[in-house]
Parts: sequence; structure tokens; C-alpha cells
Amino acid sequence: NATFDYQYYGGTWEDRIKTGTAHLSVVGLDGDAVALTSTVNLYFGSKVLGPETDIIYNDQMDDFSTPNTINSFG
Repeated sequence: NATFDYQYYGGTWEDRIKTGTAHLSVVGLDGDAVALTSTVNLYFGSKVLGPETDIIYNDQMDDFSTPNTINSFG
């Protein structure tokens, strides 16, 4: 087991955008995969926890408009 400098992995780091949505996907040599999305929206997302994971679900559906319904952004 070893950890290498970032150059070993061939990735890049860009810090141009200070806000918004970020996504990271990682796939290991054995095929295991992890995906992470961080989205700026309302505090504590939808305020709903996954019953088995305790992961807070996001509320990005709030960004879509439903006819005759006001969302958090008006």
C-alpha cells in the first residue's frame, strides 16, 4: 500500500469557480466506484434522511418549476 504525489494520478486541480455544483467520481482497480455530488441549495437539502444510510437527500428538484407552485426561490 502506498500513496503517491498527485502527479502520479494524472489529475488536475482547477480552482476557478468558487460556488455551485461539484462532482467527483472515483473507480478503483477492483472496479469499485464512488460518486459524490455537492450542490449548493437550501440548508440540509430536502431535510429527509435515508432510512438505512442517514445520508441527507438533496433538494435540487426545488430548482424545477411546478405550475401554480411557489418554491423556495419564489
